[in-house]
Amino acid sequence: MFCLLRRVIDPELGFFDVPPGPCSFESGAKQKMQQTQRDMKESLSVLIVNIGDQNYAVKAATIEEIVPMMHIQKFPQAIPFLEGFVSIRGGLFCIVDLRKRFGGSREHYLISNRILLVRCQHRKLGFIVDHVSKMEEWQAEDYLSDVLSENPGKFTEEVGLSASGDIHVLNLCRILTEEERARIAEEEL
Repeated sequence: MFCLLRRVIDPELGFFDVPPGPCSFESGAKQKMQQTQRDMKESLSVLIVNIGDQNYAVKAATIEEIVPMMHIQKFPQAIPFLEGFVSIRGGLFCIVDLRKRFGGSREHYLISNRILLVRCQHRKLGFIVDHVSKMEEWQAEDYLSDVLSENPGKFTEEVGLSASGDIHVLNLCRILTEEERARIAEEEL
C-alpha cells in the first residue's frame, strides 16, 4: 500500500511526517510520535551554575543567552540584590545578583561571573551567577519533578542528581516576588 505523508510542525517536537488519512503506516507513525514525546518529557537539559559554595541547575530552555560580566548601570536606592540594568543588542535587562538574592554578599565581580538572560512574564531579566560549570542532560531517573509539587521551594521546582551530588533546579521566574517586580517596574520608569 502506498501512503502520502504530510509535514506537520509541532512546537515541542518540531517537524515530522504523518499520513493524511487512514493508512497502514498510521499506527506506526503515531507510535513513533508518542515515543518521541515521551522521550522528550523524560529528559531534561540543564545548565549547572555555581552561586556561592552551592551548585544549582537551570533549565536550558528558559535561558535566552549567557553573556560575560559587563558594566552595569546602577539604579539609585534599588533593592540590595538588584544591581541595575544592561543594554544588550537593543534590549534592556534588569540585572539580579543571585548570590545577594540568596543572602550572600559580594565584594567585586570576577571574570568568571556570567549573566543568564531570561524572559519572565514579558520582562527581560539577567541573573548574575558566580560560574557556569557545564550542561547536563538528565534522564527521568536523574530528577524528581513531583517531589516539590505540593510544597515547592520559593525558588526551586525540581531536585536532580548530578555527578557532584543533589542539585536544586532553580525557577528563575520565581526569584522575584510580586512586590519586587512592581518595584523594578517603578525603577525602570
